[in-house]
Amino acid sequence: MKSTRAGRRSAWSFACIAACLLLVAALGPWREAPVECLALLAVAGAAWLVAVRSAEQGGPSFAALCAGALLLRAIALASQLDLSDDVVRYVFEGELVNRGISPYAFGPADPALAAVRDELPQLTASVAHPTVPAIYPPLVHGVSALAARVAGWVGAAGEFGAVAVLRVFFTIADLCVLWPLAALLRRAGRPPTALVAWAFCPLVALEFAGSAHLDALGILLLLLALVALARADESPTRGREIGASALLAAAVATKYLPLLVLPWLGDRARGWKRGLWVGVFTILSFAPFVWMVGGERGLGGGLGQYGERWEGGSLVFRFVRGAAEQLFEPSAGWSDPARIARLVVAALWLAWAAFVVVRVRERVRGLGLLVAGFLVLTPMLHPWYLTWMLPFVALQPSRAWLWLIAAAPLLYAPLAGWQNSGSWVEPAWMWPVLAVPFFALLLCGRSPLLAPRPPA
Repeated sequence: MKSTRAGRRSAWSFACIAACLLLVAALGPWREAPVECLALLAVAGAAWLVAVRSAEQGGPSFAALCAGALLLRAIALASQLDLSDDVVRYVFEGELVNRGISPYAFGPADPALAAVRDELPQLTASVAHPTVPAIYPPLVHGVSALAARVAGWVGAAGEFGAVAVLRVFFTIADLCVLWPLAALLRRAGRPPTALVAWAFCPLVALEFAGSAHLDALGILLLLLALVALARADESPTRGREIGASALLAAAVATKYLPLLVLPWLGDRARGWKRGLWVGVFTILSFAPFVWMVGGERGLGGGLGQYGERWEGGSLVFRFVRGAAEQLFEPSAGWSDPARIARLVVAALWLAWAAFVVVRVRERVRGLGLLVAGFLVLTPMLHPWYLTWMLPFVALQPSRAWLWLIAAAPLLYAPLAGWQNSGSWVEPAWMWPVLAVPFFALLLCGRSPLLAPRPPA
């Protein structure tokens, strides 16, 4: 009876999520109705919380869960919310790769790319931060280059044809996350209905099917690597060892966050060998760019600018920077308040990482704690960054993180002002609404990710 009631609650919750996403999609671009979109996504987030809670007592069958996930992604694919222009940069940098030009060497506005700008004027003009070269790891550029070629093969119209290809590709990657996540849930002794956390999450549908963020591929490869590492631990053959290392390297070559798993690769001998393989595969993924035009100019320029300049939506960094601005005058050197604030949060995260590595032996739990620390302390918290925490929340629920993920679309509150007038101003209510419940739940509740797992 309890399972039946939970199933009904889950079905009603899904219907509410789907209806809200459908209405959001019908409203058109975000800039035209930001208040209505925020309200609908808040309702969808609340319905998702009910669905996740219900899944602990029962929920949809795996087939129904997959069908529901597919429907939500189809709605998001049909939307044109224009929440992010990152995919435009993916396409532009893929076009550079197809022309044998290293995207790490030149920003879109670089004089050396005049011929490319003449060939692709609309695409180039649409790339944000035109003086910044590529930030993303190499696998993203390979996928984007392939998407540009596929768009040409299928006759996708215009310079933006590859955008649609990437939206479909990252939607498929997002749906495929359900497979390794199901395997990890089985290993953790969690009910398969916990997949609802990923499958029905409105944030996931919006960010991957709606905005084509690369994180879908990175999360998929990371979870596949975690499953492969667990199997290699149980039956260490050369093929499994190399395969697990290759999957982890592919995840790193999509986004650098999976590097956080390195302290838990295995015991001293096995971990050293796996780490060596990961390093070799990762270096090989960068190697082709060295031989492209501009390859001699290095690979980290864009990433360095991102680390120094980007900030927004932060949970903790805003206060660290505020304190630094009270103590130090702006300068071009290391005494600049922004740099000092970044050094402080980096030191805090390193201290947290040292504590976790010493205390936590279990790979998935330790990785989840390091990802959590990064998200709490990062100067730049985009909504889609929180999707990296979602698999760990499905594996071991946390009310604090469930709240933050459900409320994550509120981080888009300043977006309409930016799109309409070029002014990014966070409303006064945004941080308290997002962060106060999160920190209250985090401090008042026990720390499930850090607690030892009960015996089966």
